[in-house]
Amino acid sequence: RILEAAGATEPGSPLAPRLANALLETGNGLGNLGDADAAVASLRGAIEIWRSLYGPDSPDEAIGLHDIGEVLRKAGKLDDALIALGEARRINEARTGESPRVASNLVSIATVYGAQGAWQAELDTYDRALAIYRTRLAADDVQLVPVLVGRASALDHLDRVEESMQPTPT
Repeated sequence: RILEAAGATEPGSPLAPRLANALLETGNGLGNLGDADAAVASLRGAIEIWRSLYGPDSPDEAIGLHDIGEVLRKAGKLDDALIALGEARRINEARTGESPRVASNLVSIATVYGAQGAWQAELDTYDRALAIYRTRLAADDVQLVPVLVGRASALDHLDRVEESMQPTPT
């Protein structure tokens, strides 16, 4: 409300990016509180501002879409989560190529596939994320942990238990 009262919603306001960031953080907070509808509305508000500032498909928009996907995943709206996360991945891939941002999107997508019981899709998606991370991160980077755990879980669900307990290919 303070930013809006200060003119952040006016066209060309230098406060608009701050308002978008405030809406992003508000959306994430609401999502953590379990209010998915309010969270998505707030995150979409941030995306609208970013689109007005930077045009469609900005890296900021991809962040908002990723966060929408995470809120929807946690709310059990898995098909909608895949759509938002897929859009975030598309934007990031177009903007940054095979980057850690894309890998992060893929980890979230794989998590949704796991929640849907789509084990092969989950494994394939974790493998793609892992391949990207392997080009950018040290072998002992903690960012690899969720990917490796998720990958092992997918292998386990596919009854490939022995493989799930082996070191991953480099």
